[in-house]
Amino acid sequence: MTIDIPENLVNKTTLYTDDILKYCEKQLRKAARATIIGPDCEKIITETCDDYNWGDFILHATKEILATVGILCVNDYDGPIDKSTIYPRFTVEVNQDEVLLPDCVEGALIIRDPEEGDIRIDVDANLSTGAITVTEQDEDSIAEKMKDDRKMFIDFGNGVEHPVAINEEQQEETDDTFFYLEYG
Repeated sequence: MTIDIPENLVNKTTLYTDDILKYCEKQLRKAARATIIGPDCEKIITETCDDYNWGDFILHATKEILATVGILCVNDYDGPIDKSTIYPRFTVEVNQDEVLLPDCVEGALIIRDPEEGDIRIDVDANLSTGAITVTEQDEDSIAEKMKDDRKMFIDFGNGVEHPVAINEEQQEETDDTFFYLEYG
């Protein structure tokens, strides 16, 4: 993988190696997060048994997701190759078994209302269990809007909508729904 390094970390005479390594690790962590909340979120969580780590990230990361944080696969590089392209090279060391699955991720619960338009409510989602915590004040408005089998989704801020069940029982009955509402 290649990562674009900001110019302020590299100048003609000095390489800020520690800063470059920190920047690269930060970008890799962003890519790992973008992968887990991306279009294959439910599949990745299920396949990794809630143990999403660096190896899983490499297996599931797509070129499109990597590109969103400035990372390119070497074989996709289309520019000129010279010494500055391949040198200097840095290795970011990670613990292969480090669990990268965040405990809780903020998102927007979307309730599709054909009459009033989409209703959005800020929520927190537990990526290990699929539980989306809804505050008491939002519980009544959700119950009021959930007539006529309206659809619900969660968006983690990347435009990808993941289906949401009204409760854990409904989630267990549905094969393609990982997330469900938990009131509390």
